[in-house]
Amino acid sequence: MNWSEHNLESICKYSYNIFRIPVYLYESEKLISSIPTELMTYHPHEVLQNPNFVGNSISYYQTKDNFFWGSISIKDTEYKLLIGPISSLPLSDNQLSYLFYQMKVPAVKRKLIERIYKTIPLYTQLDFIDRLLFLQYIFNQDDITRNDFFRLQNDTLSDTSNQTYMKKQSFNEDSSSMLIEPDSIIMYIETGNIHSVMEYLCSPEAYTELPWGENSIMQHKQIGYYSIALFAEAARRGGIPLKECSEIVANYYSDITKLEDIEQIDFLIGRCALFFAEKVHSIPLPQNLDQSLLSSIHFIRQNVYSSLTVDDVAQQLGYSRSHTSKLFHEELGFTPGEFIIRTKLEESKILLAHSDKSLSEIASLLTFANQSHFQRSFKKHYNITPLQYRKKSLGTSIPNQYPQT
Repeated sequence: MNWSEHNLESICKYSYNIFRIPVYLYESEKLISSIPTELMTYHPHEVLQNPNFVGNSISYYQTKDNFFWGSISIKDTEYKLLIGPISSLPLSDNQLSYLFYQMKVPAVKRKLIERIYKTIPLYTQLDFIDRLLFLQYIFNQDDITRNDFFRLQNDTLSDTSNQTYMKKQSFNEDSSSMLIEPDSIIMYIETGNIHSVMEYLCSPEAYTELPWGENSIMQHKQIGYYSIALFAEAARRGGIPLKECSEIVANYYSDITKLEDIEQIDFLIGRCALFFAEKVHSIPLPQNLDQSLLSSIHFIRQNVYSSLTVDDVAQQLGYSRSHTSKLFHEELGFTPGEFIIRTKLEESKILLAHSDKSLSEIASLLTFANQSHFQRSFKKHYNITPLQYRKKSLGTSIPNQYPQT
């Protein structure tokens, strides 16, 4: 199909009216329109530097502030679409502040932009991918399955250009280096290596000199926000659900905002790295697990709040349903469906112990058929009802999800 700027803009408007996700239209990397139009002046500079934006015909990625963005390149043209941002959680004040900083939104326009962003629906990772695949079909007539999409993304993530992009990012353009060198600690967090994280934080190599000026506190805070987002992304890859990572980030961001002492900020950043490493370390997995299966397990844990099926897991692995079931049973001793339920029930224990959500809310969040189904499954696996577990948790010294300062 021969696309013109006018009919592209028309389709983008229809897309926004259906999904309520902002769309930016570029030609040769020049922004030519946005839906809603109020966002025309304010576009995400960080995302535009990502090599995915000029690479694959369709891609998605997560930014430092834990938003998902998607991009679609229109075949045989110079046109590109940038779609987002998307989050599975309501926007926090800290996320909005970072967005305003990134997009260079002046104070007089922030209420307007905030209203637009708060109308964006909450989408899970899989929900967003499905919408990207739909738009890819509309614009490029490419009927791409989730399986194809995940394979494409895995190839992209292994590309050194994407790694180089992450290494070069600086939270503040005026800062020439980071408080904590991220490349040296991200791997430890992702693999749950608590001992190495502690050793690294105690070593002089963990820190670099920064060009401190009058705004050294603010620079420290900005670096803290960036470092914590990197730690969260490492934990997400290590198998911690995105929703849980986002909540932890919001709590740490809130504490950093209140601090006015450089040493306390340094301490909080280090403690955050250790906390995420402990979260990943606490995930029980067999030794020498098949790497494809490990990837699938991470996928399930990252999408624990989605209505996952065995077919979703098989597509992510790139195997048939029967082979996927056989692999799970041989390595773990139970089926993919059983593992999905187990993962949701483990997540429910966190919600029962550390939130005041009702049983019906927890059942809905974790996509159980209804509250009764959730209660029966919980009792079957743990020989205790959810309410009994909640009472027991309140009566013991269970640590908070986020260690307070």
